[in-house]
Amino acid sequence: MADRYSTTISDSDWFLLGFEESPGDVSTTVLSRAVSGLSREEAYAIRTARTGNNFVENPYVDGTQWTGTWKVKSATIRPVNEGTDAGSFMYVETIQYGSYSSCLDENEVLGRSQSEPYEQNEYGWMFYEWQVFDEVKSWYNIPKDYIQRVQAYMKKIFKTSGSGTGLTIPGLDVSEYVDIGNLIVYAEESGSISFTSGFNPSEGYGYDIIQTLDGRIVYQTTSAAVFTKGKYYLFNVTRDGTTPDCVGDAGCGWGNYPQYKLTLEELTQPQISRCYIEEANDGTYRINRSLRSYSSDYFLKTRGFKYYGLVTVKGAPLLDDSQITLQGFSNETEVIHKHARFQIGGDVYRVTADATAVGGEVTLSITPTITQATENLCDEYTNQIQSTFLAMR
Repeated sequence: MADRYSTTISDSDWFLLGFEESPGDVSTTVLSRAVSGLSREEAYAIRTARTGNNFVENPYVDGTQWTGTWKVKSATIRPVNEGTDAGSFMYVETIQYGSYSSCLDENEVLGRSQSEPYEQNEYGWMFYEWQVFDEVKSWYNIPKDYIQRVQAYMKKIFKTSGSGTGLTIPGLDVSEYVDIGNLIVYAEESGSISFTSGFNPSEGYGYDIIQTLDGRIVYQTTSAAVFTKGKYYLFNVTRDGTTPDCVGDAGCGWGNYPQYKLTLEELTQPQISRCYIEEANDGTYRINRSLRSYSSDYFLKTRGFKYYGLVTVKGAPLLDDSQITLQGFSNETEVIHKHARFQIGGDVYRVTADATAVGGEVTLSITPTITQATENLCDEYTNQIQSTFLAMR
């Protein structure tokens, strides 16, 4: 509580009015705090001065510091009409956790993640199975001043330029990496990108630092993000703890600043299915993105369909023959039913009687009889001509 009829507010004056959040969703964390005993004469001047600040860094409540950047959702002055502070004013501030000029892990919410098979057919009975990954993520608490700029980077896939330690992402300065995050990048050449070319004022004390769009200072690790030519990546900026309490030449008490590093996650054939922005109830914005990618490996699979297998003509049937021998059925005792149809080249034949394969081989009675075209094919490529049953299509 402030001194009676105080004209200033100190950190120790704030007390808790309320706290609200939905478990597991930090975007809903809202804190209400207040200071009582403010002078009537200065109350509105204080209100005018403080409501010009849209964000609060590391706010205090009941003598305890709550870390992070908090957005001021509302601020008001109320008269105090009873108690020891009667006749004074109370300043009430409602703040929401998090304000971000970019899409980082800290303001990320996973909306949906799913996986389903994707089949690449070789034959009707043989296929390659990949996994398709669909992921929907949202990034919240982005002020209006930054949202369109951020979306401009989030909605497209970048290509690198240069190579080696000279690798860059066209259109992005190194100091902008921490202002974006979660970019999709294709490596035209192998190389690496690091924070080390960021500006380094004297207060950095040996750490490379960058000032974000919203004015925050962040410290950087010097580890590089290493790209391999011809691969796609999710290029991200991840918080990596804080600087030590004692930083370089500054001695003790100058550390504990947020520290970030560059990270890469390899993706296979990524596609941005959708990317859009929406306004939240508090006036900030969310950006939502649907990202599709594929597994890096596959499985060769077969379907146990009727007549499946790499079936070929055995030997060289003669013109006008009414029988033909086929081989290569995966089911070695396959029953070929009357009226089944199969094709050799451009000719289609119909089975006139049931027959059972032995060891994957069967002799069939057919109509029409063997054509000249079929005889010619089998003469030229004996035991190599494929026969495809129409039921497999």
